[in-house]
Amino acid sequence: DENMITTCITDSSIFFPEDAEGTVSVFSAGDEARGVTERGLKYSLTNADLTNDYPIGVSNSFKGAASKITVKNGSLFVVFPIEAKCRIVFEGGKR
Repeated sequence: DENMITTCITDSSIFFPEDAEGTVSVFSAGDEARGVTERGLKYSLTNADLTNDYPIGVSNSFKGAASKITVKNGSLFVVFPIEAKCRIVFEGGKR
């Protein structure tokens, strides 16, 4: 979809501001991503392990709060609306 951006984060976090809107999806970029946490979204996830054959981070929603997605060990593909592009902040690791 041309209205979405896909980025990859490794052993790091990505932050979205409280005015972010739409859906955000998270997928393991390798066989497994460990210590995945999603805060400030419609569905929270705490220290979960994601695999590339069982996606549990699909079609989450921003809910009007600052939000953060973190992976402690591994890489995640993060898909989000293009409108949030200039308002995200990366922390640690690689992107």
